[in-house]
Amino acid sequence: MIEGRTNLLPAGRRAGVARAYRYRLATVALLLFAAALIATTVLFVPTYEYLAGGVATQEKNLQSITAAATGLTKTPLSGELSTLSDREQLLASLAKSPSAVETIAGVLALPHVGDQVTGIAYTAAKGKSVGTLVITGTAATRAALQAYQQALQQSPHIADATVPVSAYAKDTDIPFTITIALTPSP
Repeated sequence: MIEGRTNLLPAGRRAGVARAYRYRLATVALLLFAAALIATTVLFVPTYEYLAGGVATQEKNLQSITAAATGLTKTPLSGELSTLSDREQLLASLAKSPSAVETIAGVLALPHVGDQVTGIAYTAAKGKSVGTLVITGTAATRAALQAYQQALQQSPHIADATVPVSAYAKDTDIPFTITIALTPSP
């Protein structure tokens, strides 16, 4: 209290004024607490809705993943196994057959004096069909072209080397196309 002032109220009245002051203070404090609680609730409603939606989305994702996982275990694997078996057979046959690079290198290693090779086309063997190799170029003479064809036919990797008869029509600078049937792999 301020000095110089004297409280002239009797003691019972002073206690009543103090009690009323405390009630008013408690009421204001309670109203401020209620206002803060209401404001907090209002501010947290969007956050709650956002999180509840996220949980619902995650539950749907979990259900779809669970359904997909159970669906995978129930499907028969025989189709996949047969596909893998076919691929294994294909890879085994490729392992046994000579590569395209080896075949082309072997053909180019054969003597072809007087012949100029300008193009090579390789077709790999598929199933029961044999691989083919088509060589295009220009031969200086008929004899050079015939010698190259005979060298190709004597190669162990070549089953047949065919030159069209029309290629022998000219005497010099003969454009040719040799179709080679490769020997099937064992």
